[in-house]
Amino acid sequence: MNSHSALPNVSRKELAQRVAAQCKLPYLQVAPVVSSLFDAMIGFLSDGRSIQIRNFGTFNVLTHKSRIGRNPKHPDQTFAIPPKRTVRFKPGLVLKATCNTQS
Repeated sequence: MNSHSALPNVSRKELAQRVAAQCKLPYLQVAPVVSSLFDAMIGFLSDGRSIQIRNFGTFNVLTHKSRIGRNPKHPDQTFAIPPKRTVRFKPGLVLKATCNTQS
């Protein structure tokens, strides 16, 4: 469960089942397509590319520089925090509007 609502998270299987029902296709045909879509997205993001889906949102890869960290219990001890990349999602206007109008 996520911390923002009492509803459980949606799994990949549930997502594929919903797509199969909406497209009136068998789940066994849709599940590999959904998995391939996520695999492709992971591939593009790991290459450092952004993914923009109109009316849904944009996935961006952010690079955080290396920096010096400190141990809070021993402030005189420092250590190097290596650079890392993270993914940021920015929702599109239609997604924001839809989420804000539904209760």
